[in-house]
Amino acid sequence: MEQEASRNFAPYVSFKTFITALDALTQCLPNRLDRSVWPTFSGGIQSQMLSAFRFLRLTDEKGNAQPTLRTLVEEQERRPANLATILEAQYPAIVALARENASPKQFEDAMGELSSPSTLRKAVAFFLPAAKYAGVPIPKSWQTRKKRGTGNALRRKTTKETQGPKPDDLKGGRPPKSTRQEGTTKMIELSSGGSVTLSIAVDLISLSVEDRKWLFELIDKLAAYGHNHGPNRPDEVAVRDN
Repeated sequence: MEQEASRNFAPYVSFKTFITALDALTQCLPNRLDRSVWPTFSGGIQSQMLSAFRFLRLTDEKGNAQPTLRTLVEEQERRPANLATILEAQYPAIVALARENASPKQFEDAMGELSSPSTLRKAVAFFLPAAKYAGVPIPKSWQTRKKRGTGNALRRKTTKETQGPKPDDLKGGRPPKSTRQEGTTKMIELSSGGSVTLSIAVDLISLSVEDRKWLFELIDKLAAYGHNHGPNRPDEVAVRDN
C-alpha cells in the first residue's frame, strides 16, 4: 500500500492546461516549483500539474526545476521537438508499441502500467494530443479508439427514440406525445359581459359514440349562442378561433 501511494502516475491533466502551465512559466521560472506558481489554477489542477512535471522529469521529487523544463519554457520554437525527446524517454514502452503498430488494447494495457484505474482514461487523453503536438508517430487506431464509445452512445440514443412509447407514457389513458392532438380553442363573448372559452384537445377517432355526440352538441350550442347573442349585433358571429 505504501509503495502504491508513493507511485508517480503518468500525467492525467489536460494537455491544453499543461501547455498553459508552461506558457505561464515564461514570465518567471523559479528554481523550485510549488502550487503558488499557478495561482489561477484550482488546487486539484495544481497538484496534478506538479505530479505531471515530476513524471516527465521536468522537476525532481522536491520540485526543483530541471534543464528539460527550462528548454520547454525558454525555447518555444523548439518545444515540440524537445517534448518529443521527453515523451520517448518517459514512455519508452508505449513509443516502442507505436513503432510496432500495436493494437489499441496493447496501448491501453501499457498505459495501465503507468496509471491507476481512476486515472487511466485521462492519462490516455493526455498522451495522445501530446504525441501529436510533439510529432511522435502514433497508429491511427489509437487516435480513433475514443470515437467508438461515442458511436455506441449515439446508437443507443437512436434505438431508444425508435422503440416507441413506454407503458408509463400511456398512464391515465394519455396517448404518446407524438400522437396527441394540438387542440382547438373557441371563445364565446357573453352579451352581459365576459366570455366563455372552450378548449378541445382530443383524438376524435378514439372517442366513443356517446362522447362524440355530447361534444358536438356542446359545440353547436356555443356556436348558436355566439350567433344569436353577440355583444354588438344579433347577427354577428361571436365565435373566435384562437
